[in-house]
Amino acid sequence: METLTTQGNALRLVDLEKEFRAPDGGMVTAVNNISLDVAPGEFVSLLGPSGCGKTTILRMVAGLEQPSGGEILIGEERVNELPPYKRNIGLVFQSYALFPHKTVFDNVAYSQTLRRRPKAEIKSSVDEMLALVGLDHHADRFPTQLSGGQQQRVALARALVSDPRVLLFDEPLSNLDARLRVQVRAEIRRVHQRLRPTVIYVTHDQSEAMSMSDRIAVMSAGQVIQLGTPQDIYQRPDNKFVADFVGSANFFPARVLERKSKELVVEFSGGTFKIGSWAPGCEQNDDVLLVIRQEHLEILPESDSSIHGIIRGTEFLGTHTECMVEIGGQTALATLESGGSRTMPALGSKVGIRFRENRVHVIANTPE
Repeated sequence: METLTTQGNALRLVDLEKEFRAPDGGMVTAVNNISLDVAPGEFVSLLGPSGCGKTTILRMVAGLEQPSGGEILIGEERVNELPPYKRNIGLVFQSYALFPHKTVFDNVAYSQTLRRRPKAEIKSSVDEMLALVGLDHHADRFPTQLSGGQQQRVALARALVSDPRVLLFDEPLSNLDARLRVQVRAEIRRVHQRLRPTVIYVTHDQSEAMSMSDRIAVMSAGQVIQLGTPQDIYQRPDNKFVADFVGSANFFPARVLERKSKELVVEFSGGTFKIGSWAPGCEQNDDVLLVIRQEHLEILPESDSSIHGIIRGTEFLGTHTECMVEIGGQTALATLESGGSRTMPALGSKVGIRFRENRVHVIANTPE
């Protein structure tokens, strides 16, 4: 598994494991031998479906769960045995976890009050955090007087006010509607760019991870399947799980005719194509899958392409129309931009299909 080798990591997970006892008395592995280095100021998202182990990792870093094996280091300090309050971790929860009987100011100041800092210092730091998240004029309000997005920004200010060594987010936008999610994730990204805290962000939402992260760890069944930048994860997935989970991908069976230093020559639908991007494990004579994102699959008049398909469905979505196209016995998704004089193809009509070779990625065709 890839790790980032950086001097002075802010957080390091070494062979981290977590097992739980199942109701039948057996053991279930929730986190399976994960190693991850996070650089100071880096924003890393743990992305995956429910039950893949991402929240369990977060809880172990926070000290809310004890690892079954491996090490957690914050800076150079091993923290496995440290209680949560000694780790200097900031936590932002899905449920906000604000005190309803305390004002916004007092919610943000709570941890500082427990540490018995001077009142003038508390006021200065709380005022600064509230101004940073745009709530300086709401200091005297109570949580019930705020919107969901405002409450989440209070929770963010509360987590930041202690200058945490690592800031942890556990599905923080799940309780917000779609429009608020976009606004608050932009706010989180802005605050991160301003203060550069080290962030571990847990989510099952690919758009959150793609829009905010420096790197993404895609997880499945307690393991990190691929670790990389959002661009790497989207454009160069290592396998079908990653390609299918992040974005909308079409998979077409092909065969490698020749492997060169900088390209694969593959056969697909009776034609040969030169592909410059492929995952490990793709060798000459192998059966492989072409990964073509739906926005890179172009629909043309039937006579304009040697690859043909049949329109099996369309869905108008405002800015574009999604078309379901049957190609070689399988259904693929293609995107048609709205506007202009182009007529939408009719159901059952035959069309041509085109894609750019430099937009295609090749992965090994391994059994699922």
